[in-house]
Amino acid sequence: MIDEAYRPLVDTEELVKVYLPEEKGSDVNLAVHMVYEATQDQYDVALVLTNDTDMSEAFRIVSSELGKTIILVQPQHVRTAKSLSQYCFDVIKFKSEDLISHQLPDTIGPKIRRPDEWK
Repeated sequence: MIDEAYRPLVDTEELVKVYLPEEKGSDVNLAVHMVYEATQDQYDVALVLTNDTDMSEAFRIVSSELGKTIILVQPQHVRTAKSLSQYCFDVIKFKSEDLISHQLPDTIGPKIRRPDEWK
């Protein structure tokens, strides 16, 4: 979600419109669905890409209370939060090169094209 706001430029009275590309609610949505779907027995193993410690309670409930397995996936350079990893079966680290080498081709069929900014 893009948060639009009017902010003053540094040391001026002039207002400019800025776009703040911030996530709003994605951690809450992920946590709620992770817990709900676990209670509905919709999965046995959750593979979760995060380092958001706000997810700790959801991880605890899913792992300790509901008996589901959580595997945490993170970039190699990120230090894993203990409050998350304590509820995980495993932590898988990946390198940036892994993402680059596993992208889909530039085009798939006649209509699907990978965005230039993903290259």
